[in-house]
Amino acid sequence: MAQHKKEEGADDESDANAEKIVRSRALDAIKKIKKPDAGASPQRFMIVQGKLSVATYMGPSIGATQEKMLKSLIADEAPFKVFKDPQGELIWEKNAVTFVSDQLPPGLVKKMQLWLKKILDLNVKIRVRKTTGEAEESEGEDVSDELLGAGGDAPEVQAHVARDFQQRLATLQPGIRLGLAGPWANAIKERIAAIGQHGKDGNYESAADRLDEIEVLLERGTSGIDAPAEEDVDAGAMSAWMAERAGAIARLKAVAARIGAARHASSSKALVEINAVIKNLTASPSSLQQVAELQRYLGTDDVVADVSDLPKTSARPCSACSKGCRRSTSHERVISE
Repeated sequence: MAQHKKEEGADDESDANAEKIVRSRALDAIKKIKKPDAGASPQRFMIVQGKLSVATYMGPSIGATQEKMLKSLIADEAPFKVFKDPQGELIWEKNAVTFVSDQLPPGLVKKMQLWLKKILDLNVKIRVRKTTGEAEESEGEDVSDELLGAGGDAPEVQAHVARDFQQRLATLQPGIRLGLAGPWANAIKERIAAIGQHGKDGNYESAADRLDEIEVLLERGTSGIDAPAEEDVDAGAMSAWMAERAGAIARLKAVAARIGAARHASSSKALVEINAVIKNLTASPSSLQQVAELQRYLGTDDVVADVSDLPKTSARPCSACSKGCRRSTSHERVISE
């Protein structure tokens, strides 16, 4: 029983902390869109729709952490619908917080306003506008700079932001190490450098923003924050890849058959390499991260390079071959066309 009460208390504290972060980021986002700085990063948004509520996050980036926070705040309203348009942008337009997106369905505005009123203690005017101009909006009060300043910079909020940042940074370390070996390494390095400077300045809000961006990069597997989300792998590109893969596997199997029939001393190793490449040709990469990893593998792997050379080379095995041999045309290979 004591353990159960302890867990309940931890959950309550976690929800309270999530609400503080969502509130602080929302106030900061509204301040920034009301008086934007030249060259400032765009403000993004994420919406989680439950049975009754439409939980809304506003900030410089959106990812798994923000989605988890919103769901925790309306946990009893599952199942959820999540809207996180990577091209969507938050702007100040017609004295309203305006969500610009072609992916938000109609009918959300009033519920978004009610939820934000509960979180912010402000009756903010809300608009949802498509890029083609159609808009849906609610009535609301004028939001002064004084009201926006209340609460966002409170010491307890800043203290929690610092603790949350440190915890998230520790949790993300394994993923960051993997990311630094991937195609988006430079983008991650830039944000790590910025985090270091923000940490020296004690600016954990900005450090947390950069950590949000790193998390988005790791989640989407791309070097650009605004790239399509993982689930948005292009259907046409997928069909083309599947056709290309089928043709490549057919050619590799034909080469393998000729190598097996040749029965040279190097045949066994060549067959192992061919089978390894076939096994690693993912049939249906489901995310951009998998696509990026597949591109890296095909472009940099030594075994892939060796197998690619097989159909181009001589019928006799290389008698001078050493462990580091790349088996160029000067070192005769196992098979020819």
